[in-house]
Amino acid sequence: MRVLLDECVPRTLAREFGPAHEVRTLRDEGWLGIKDNALVDAAASAGFDAMITVDRGFAGRTDMPLPVLVVAVGSTRVQVLREYMPNILTWLESYRGWREA
Repeated sequence: MRVLLDECVPRTLAREFGPAHEVRTLRDEGWLGIKDNALVDAAASAGFDAMITVDRGFAGRTDMPLPVLVVAVGSTRVQVLREYMPNILTWLESYRGWREA
């Protein structure tokens, strides 16, 4: 599964996803500074399956061309986000199962 990490998510979190996921960052793609709507469109066009962010500006939007998981935490430190990795991975797997059904 191809996953894009938003620029507000630490790049080092990519190491936590394991071999089942190809995880890229906005920096990897050369997309730093691209705003929300254009970013989601670019990610979908580039073949990403999902995006992970902590930007609550995405919450509640229903018109996105790919699923965006908004991890609602008070910190963007990798140590804090690492605690949510089991939930993030479960979400990705449930999405994969829904998509393949």
